[in-house]
Amino acid sequence: MGNEKKIADERDVLEAASSLLRDLYGHFVIDPKQIDRPDAAIDASEPKKRIGIEITSVDDQKDKAYLNDEKFGKDITRQQVENFLRDGSYTIAPRKKIDIDVHAKYIYKGAVKKLDDHKVYANSGTFDEVILLCYSDYITPELSAKLGIIEWTNFFLSADDFPYDKVIYANVEDQKAAVVYERGEPPKQKPLRYESATTTVIQGSFTPMGAEFNMNNTANQAPLIRPKQFRKKGKK
Repeated sequence: MGNEKKIADERDVLEAASSLLRDLYGHFVIDPKQIDRPDAAIDASEPKKRIGIEITSVDDQKDKAYLNDEKFGKDITRQQVENFLRDGSYTIAPRKKIDIDVHAKYIYKGAVKKLDDHKVYANSGTFDEVILLCYSDYITPELSAKLGIIEWTNFFLSADDFPYDKVIYANVEDQKAAVVYERGEPPKQKPLRYESATTTVIQGSFTPMGAEFNMNNTANQAPLIRPKQFRKKGKK
């Protein structure tokens, strides 16, 4: 079941990048049998070319574990429902909230984790190109471009002579993608100084039907379910 979800999630990322891939390679078909090492492959027709695609998340695993863990804090969620059924009370506090540091190496650090895999795929003799498709559940390509992360990613990967033919960055929610690196085309100059940024990811809590919801008010509240490391600190 876990492997099926992984494949489905990766296909969603591939779909988010499909428009950009058509711009790059023209008409192509996805090979339904290619699902691992690498995670996908497309066959372009003009010119005829087979492209292997490794797909990876660049988000911090601790952030993802906190936001995606449904069991952690389940008792708090259940208590919310019980309170409402008992006396109609509910809170505007978010269920979960976390500040994510959007630094200049946000995409780069996720991409280089797949460095060693490239040699295996390239030496297989199966692909004309091998590309890396990175994605984030929280940082969109538009935000990355606005902050300058895309330029810095190209700078860092070019300095490493990163072996993948291209690195593409996608986001499933807004169905956008961008090329952040193309081997053999280094940046002409060093990017502008990067100003570190933070983005806040919020998960809403139980809200009764018809109740007024204000995101700004919710965002200003502490989360009902805090990351585990903060809960442990609070108990000392």
